[in-house]
Amino acid sequence: VGPRFEFYSGVAVKIVATAIVSVWSWRLFVTGNVARRLGESTQLLNVPFEPVYKALSFGVGIYALVLAIETIVLIRTGSVPLLIDESRAMRSENE
Repeated sequence: VGPRFEFYSGVAVKIVATAIVSVWSWRLFVTGNVARRLGESTQLLNVPFEPVYKALSFGVGIYALVLAIETIVLIRTGSVPLLIDESRAMRSENE
């Protein structure tokens, strides 16, 4: 496997991951709205589900943003600096 294939497959994986995580974040947000409308909460303490879904949506949305930035960096520079450092660390452990 050559470096060209590695580059294009890396970009494709980042784009697909960004799309999937973005949809996941959106669905968590929508589920939070549905939980609010239906009044869903825990049975014992009556804690509403909406804030939990919204907090998860926010966190996953931040991760989608990080993936999008990594994709842009990968396309522009040909590598993502942090990932290069991690792969070097993995190689040194295996040797």
